[in-house]
Amino acid sequence: MVSGSGTATGIAPGYTFALLNAPHFSDNGKYLVTSAHYDFEENSYASGDVGATRHNIDFTVLPAAVTYRAKPETPWPKTHGPQTAKVVGPKGESIWTDKYGRVKVKFHWDRLAKGDDTSSCWVRVSSAWAGQGFGGVQIPRVNDEVVVDFINGDPDRPLIIGRVYNEASMPPWALPAAATQMGFLSRSKDGTADTANALRFEDKAGEEHLWIQAQKNMDTHVKNDSSHSVANNHSHYAGGNELYRVETNRVHGVKGGEERLTGQGKIDNVVDTYVLGSGTKLRLECGESAIELNANGHINIVGKGFNLFVNGDGHITTSGGKLNLNTSGAQPGTGAPGAGHKGNINQAVVNLFPPKQKGQAAPAAPKAKVEHAKSPSTPVNNKTEKKVRPLPPEKQAFFDKVYAAAQADEKKTGVPAQVTTAQAILESDWGKRVPTDVNTNKVSNNLFGVKAHGSPNYVESWTHENINGKRVPVLDKFASYDSVDESIEQHSQFLIKNQRYSSLFQSSDPVEWAKGLQDKGYATDPNYAKSLISVMKGRGLL
Repeated sequence: MVSGSGTATGIAPGYTFALLNAPHFSDNGKYLVTSAHYDFEENSYASGDVGATRHNIDFTVLPAAVTYRAKPETPWPKTHGPQTAKVVGPKGESIWTDKYGRVKVKFHWDRLAKGDDTSSCWVRVSSAWAGQGFGGVQIPRVNDEVVVDFINGDPDRPLIIGRVYNEASMPPWALPAAATQMGFLSRSKDGTADTANALRFEDKAGEEHLWIQAQKNMDTHVKNDSSHSVANNHSHYAGGNELYRVETNRVHGVKGGEERLTGQGKIDNVVDTYVLGSGTKLRLECGESAIELNANGHINIVGKGFNLFVNGDGHITTSGGKLNLNTSGAQPGTGAPGAGHKGNINQAVVNLFPPKQKGQAAPAAPKAKVEHAKSPSTPVNNKTEKKVRPLPPEKQAFFDKVYAAAQADEKKTGVPAQVTTAQAILESDWGKRVPTDVNTNKVSNNLFGVKAHGSPNYVESWTHENINGKRVPVLDKFASYDSVDESIEQHSQFLIKNQRYSSLFQSSDPVEWAKGLQDKGYATDPNYAKSLISVMKGRGLL
């Protein structure tokens, strides 16, 4: 850059001039004017004033051979408000992050990005709690839609501030039917809708519920005291082995009765004294034999034979009374359960373990009781027989067929037969509205109005749908089954495979199931649960 001064009025920024006959020959050449400052003074227009007209120009130039670049004054771009993007990663990866928990994204407007880990820089993710080695971690997964903002509007400083659901990524629970449910439901990496860890709160008044699920293992570690209090019933289920260890003492107290059932053997071993005590009566029972100790001092032993053998001396003493042996006509002082005792115990154990689908929580166990009577007995149904209104023959035949199939299905799936039967009655109107093909008159055996959804086995049948607020007849495809049994089986499999209904399998109560189906959004009818319960009561199923 060269500066100079002169009077040549042709000097102007952006123009060039040639310098000739310079004192230094090397200064001769062509120059580009980059800036100019003009100083003009005009002679006075009044007579008698002394002055002269003059002008001067200060300028800076560059040799014309040097490329001129204007000073960059374009402002740095700024963003205005947040926008959404899709989380991306390498092909085959469902989670893609770095040590900071950052992810890659592809903006919807970016037509050049490949939709993989080259689509953006690493983008930080806001967290509700971020500390020095502690806090919360929720890494957005590939294909999640996230909300991206930019710090101070700088496009080079993106920050994920939230996530949103869309048609491709729906909430874990059906809305608005489950609007009272809050919580978290994860997904096993590369898993399905059925593989998840979960924590869910049900806030519906009168039906509040906390549900926790561990997809595989669960560890709880308490470094000091722990207290667990249940105001009502408590059910505990272990599908495998259980190890219970106490370093010092243990007190087990039951205010009411207690019954323990073991499907195989049981061993009690103690190092020191072992005391069994009873305030009124203590019995040992085994099939045809029993030993009974009474609080009044009477000891009764009954059996079909006995063998007493000691290796030393033995004594039988009746102090102040008689000892009778082989007394004719004597009656036993107590009774034994009988030959069926083992079978009764085994059945009571079986009753405690209703069928359940693999992967689902164990259904609530019904109460089981072994009769400790003088003779063998089978579990008794103490429910009072209810008078059920008789049905027309065709309805009775439909009920008998469906209920029998539902009972067989319950043993395999855990779905209460009463609920399945009531649903079939409601949704098929006692079999009158089973979809039938309009062309071939083929009956689908579809008791639940299930659409075909791409299945090759279907019938075409008329139905009604609400379109623009009007009820319009529509020809649609419905799933077709070879039998009523298959229809019921597929209906139960739908409930089992849909994570939305997983909590229902924690209960075997038909009423709870009816309410749960409505709460989970199975049907849009606000009175669906009441209708199911009404049908079950009407058929004596409750």
